[in-house]
Amino acid sequence: MENASNKRNPYRVPENYFEDFSAKMRQRISEITPEPAPEPVKPAKSVWLYLKPVLSVAAMISVIYVCTYFVVQPRLERQNAEALAAAEAQEQREADLLAASLSDEDYDGMIDEISLDDLYFDEYLDDMDL
Repeated sequence: MENASNKRNPYRVPENYFEDFSAKMRQRISEITPEPAPEPVKPAKSVWLYLKPVLSVAAMISVIYVCTYFVVQPRLERQNAEALAAAEAQEQREADLLAASLSDEDYDGMIDEISLDDLYFDEYLDDMDL
């Protein structure tokens, strides 16, 4: 601590520097003539500036479509195929249960009704051709 107080600062300020400082600064500022600021250059508006947002939106829509088509579409087709197979299996089970529960007489009666319906329908169509 004693050494620090004994040391002298080697840097000095010229005499009357701060008393004359503000006057000198005002004089220097008044001597400087400001240069006119250059006018800002407006960039030329190109077609790219107008097309960029439109093309960006089109690209996003295309990416969404491709992802949907190649990712979601096969999954939906597989689910639809599974649902169709399950429905066909259910129909077959119901047909088997119906066939097992019908007697031969009931079955013959149904066939006769279907044949009569077809016959009436054919006659109706023949009458329409007159």
